[in-house]
Amino acid sequence: RPFFGTIHAMTNAEIAARFSRIADILEIEGENVFKVKAYRTAAATILDLEEPLSALNERGVLGDLPGFGEAIVGKTRDFLTTGTTALYERIKNQVPPGVVQMAQVPGVSPKTAKTLWDALGVTSVDELEAAARAERVRGVSGFGAAKEAKLLENIA
Repeated sequence: RPFFGTIHAMTNAEIAARFSRIADILEIEGENVFKVKAYRTAAATILDLEEPLSALNERGVLGDLPGFGEAIVGKTRDFLTTGTTALYERIKNQVPPGVVQMAQVPGVSPKTAKTLWDALGVTSVDELEAAARAERVRGVSGFGAAKEAKLLENIA
């Protein structure tokens, strides 16, 4: 969809958050670990910057940042000029935000979040908690009563 109107200059924090979300979604989808790590590294680098990415872009030095290869530089420029990037638009709705939040629960890896989403259809931490309370999690391959109890503890 074309972008019309005033372009909101994205802040470093907003761009870092987008790169983190890209990494989370790619990891949940089982993407290459090096690609996932590249987006996480980019997000961390951005959060450590003292200068706006827009200023670094104007000076043409984005590629000098640690972990900023051609792909990350291109996506950063996209975010700065249009507020989004083709990859983000393509994947942002492939994984519900609640599944990404499930992966933030201690002991729940992105792969585990995807397994629980696929097996139980849960798309939020609240739905996951309800499934565990109803003893539905223990029926998922690789889980049992003890893991289910630990999951409830970690959610609390």
